[in-house]
Amino acid sequence: MNDTPIPNTLREHRKKAGLTVMEVARALGFTSAERISAWEKGQSYPHITNLAKLSKLFGVQVHALYQNLFYE
Repeated sequence: MNDTPIPNTLREHRKKAGLTVMEVARALGFTSAERISAWEKGQSYPHITNLAKLSKLFGVQVHALYQNLFYE
């Protein structure tokens, strides 16, 4: 099992948007911030539909959230 975190900029974009982890969770329809926290820590990926929602919520294109996946 690979324990290397998945590089992402979710936390940075969330902070720029002025949102808490719980506010993002609620905007995506979750009752807990656990998934959002795991995504930000690079422990897992969001489903493609949630990735699109995050992109819209933060006002950035999807590739800005996971740059290393697109530009390695």
